[in-house]
Amino acid sequence: MNNSLLEKRNEFDRYKDIKSVCLYGDDSILLEADFTIIMPIYQHPDYLEEALDSALNQNYRGKYAILIVDNDPTGKTGSLEIVKKKKSDKIVFFRNESNIGVAGNWNRGVELAKSKYITFLHDDDTICCDTLQILVNYEKETGSDIAILPMMNLIDEESRVIKKTDKTRGLERLRLLDALTINSYGNGEAALLPRQQVMDIGGFPESFYPCLDYAFFIKLLYYYGAVRCFDGLLNYRIAANYQIKGWKTLCECDERVRLEFSKIVRLPNSLLRFLIRKQKEVRLARACEQYGPNEDGIIYSASKIEKGIVLLYEKFILALRCFPGIVKYNR
Repeated sequence: MNNSLLEKRNEFDRYKDIKSVCLYGDDSILLEADFTIIMPIYQHPDYLEEALDSALNQNYRGKYAILIVDNDPTGKTGSLEIVKKKKSDKIVFFRNESNIGVAGNWNRGVELAKSKYITFLHDDDTICCDTLQILVNYEKETGSDIAILPMMNLIDEESRVIKKTDKTRGLERLRLLDALTINSYGNGEAALLPRQQVMDIGGFPESFYPCLDYAFFIKLLYYYGAVRCFDGLLNYRIAANYQIKGWKTLCECDERVRLEFSKIVRLPNSLLRFLIRKQKEVRLARACEQYGPNEDGIIYSASKIEKGIVLLYEKFILALRCFPGIVKYNR
């Protein structure tokens, strides 16, 4: 397929010559597990123990493993010592011999895991104690192997809940068209991901960093579909994740993902591209208001007309979701 977003490029081969060494645990448990919690870490030990405890305290009735992949070859942050204190036979700890980047480390975790289902947990966030069991119950309800993406709660640096998701049991099938409005897919944390599907589409695309998770889920949705569950299974830490300095780069990459995606949507492409660019300008302005000037010192703004155009556009896309047969995609 002549589309950089949807091409099944093998990202796992990118760092195949760099080894990951097992420093703790018996890696044979990765073969026995039904579910693996992948924890990619890098020089961020402050919340690691709390994140790890949430993974260990699952009430899941099946076999699961916790796979930690440390992308810091120096090992100076003491992450291995934190892991050893837990004395758990569920944990397997690998360290990369060289830094292979964010996408490389996420993909290495997918490679090393062997279970049917995988999920992610970052070292500054936590998952609820019933996360794995709820996901597996929903998977049985769907009757097929399909990715299940959860909602999240927001917590601060003291782990206090800032915003809690209103729990609404049930599933909703996600639509490709959602990619044109907001990134509603998450980053793989507390999600149920069929590992073979992740392998088949080539893993997380490094070329779309820092929006590699957004690009990944569009591709997964395109080829295999996904559903949303409305349970807040992830506690996402704002203090550690929202200190964005390079938000301009994030907005520009977000635009690049949407522009690439727009090529397969059978709607007037020139109009779509115009609206996506306006969408970026409004997001730049909002980010500037929230975080202050970007590293380049430029203050971005958007007029009321531009904001109104984007609002109407997003409402139009949401309305189209109610008529899924109207919008077609190039396959």
